[in-house]
Amino acid sequence: MTQNIVKSSMINGLIMGVIFSINFLISLPKNSLLGFLSMVIAGIIVLLMYRMAVKFRDTECEGKITYSKTLSYIILTFFFGALIAGAVKFFYVQFVDKEYIDRLLQDSHMIIDSFKIPMDEEKYQQLEKMMSPVGFAVQTIWVNLIYGTITGLIMAFFVKKSKSIFE
Repeated sequence: MTQNIVKSSMINGLIMGVIFSINFLISLPKNSLLGFLSMVIAGIIVLLMYRMAVKFRDTECEGKITYSKTLSYIILTFFFGALIAGAVKFFYVQFVDKEYIDRLLQDSHMIIDSFKIPMDEEKYQQLEKMMSPVGFAVQTIWVNLIYGTITGLIMAFFVKKSKSIFE
């Protein structure tokens, strides 16, 4: 059963990674319509994950699955999707748009200044170190894992299913 969960989450993680990557590419232009579409895609990701988890329960687990196995499946699926999205983002910021991180860093500085958050030069340097292509990709993976964990904690309640009392 463990191989089935990993194999299935890898296959569905590929789909999630493609969707995460498309969502990233859609959000690049600063357009309100594309921004709205990006939020819609985030909702679609949740619905798609639910469908994937139910299909996994019904096909791989013979209709029965525990909360913890469902949670593991969802987190693994998001993890594999996050790896793909992280690789796409790394490729984008390293080879396609090398100024993307600089613009992101400038936006971060403006936000920090607008909120009047006290920052010394050392903290700014730490922020710049984190905003390397590798750091950006790793942050992507962590954000998607957190998104997957929160989604999984809630969704696993709706997907879990025990044996019927008549079996």
